[in-house]
Amino acid sequence: MVVMDGSVVGRGGMALMLHVVSKGRALPLAWRVRQSPKGHCPEALHIAVVALMITLIPEGATVVFLGDGEFDGTALQATLNEAGWSYAGRTAMSTVATWEGTTFRLDTLGAGSKPGVSDHRGTTGAQTSLK
Repeated sequence: MVVMDGSVVGRGGMALMLHVVSKGRALPLAWRVRQSPKGHCPEALHIAVVALMITLIPEGATVVFLGDGEFDGTALQATLNEAGWSYAGRTAMSTVATWEGTTFRLDTLGAGSKPGVSDHRGTTGAQTSLK
């Protein structure tokens, strides 16, 4: 599993890091640092860090990417798909998606289910995989 996160570094710096999770610890393997205030980084930077990591991971390895709502961009998801990585993340429940021609808000996916209770698709209420 790899986890992406941003952190403030130094005076006015921001580091976007991709960690591998092993034995309960997150070990940073790829990162980019830029001069910027705390906040979200552009999606192009997310993709650049993933591209760095792709060069480090053996071909055919099973990789699961985990990120919070900052990392829900469709171009990043396409990059992860192209690399053959699985991914899961959080996104705003007000996000609108289209599936097989039907447009809906994501908050309707878990409507009527309780967190932690599996539904007929094998998913758990209020937890949605992005892949």
